[in-house]
Amino acid sequence: MTRTLRRFAALVTLVLALPLGGCDWDVLVVQVPDFDSKEVLGITLWRTAAQGTVQRALDVEFLEPRLDEQGAEQIGYSYVADGETVEVWNPLHRDPANPDRVILGFVALPLPEDVPYRISTFNAAGDSALSAQTFVL
Repeated sequence: MTRTLRRFAALVTLVLALPLGGCDWDVLVVQVPDFDSKEVLGITLWRTAAQGTVQRALDVEFLEPRLDEQGAEQIGYSYVADGETVEVWNPLHRDPANPDRVILGFVALPLPEDVPYRISTFNAAGDSALSAQTFVL
């Protein structure tokens, strides 16, 4: 396989705060336009400094998609927080018009709030370009 960087960015489509169990949880919703064709292995969140520099904040690795008991596709993801590996499973939403385009939700990522972030995806070839959009949790 030729090792070239992919020329796409994951699009941050929505950031919501949802009350779950009496607590506020940040939900980051990300659209990846070529999930299967680029064999995306995960996303990286990059902290953006005031000077415009970026610093790797968190790598989120995807687990192999699976079907739940009702036959709906799910995607797992894992990350390391405070020395512990955290694993979460959520629905995997595919665009019916283009099944390669997926929408993923990430809950309770261990990131400081009120800091601007950007996103990239990664596969075996490396990181994609950073998203053009920034967001704040």
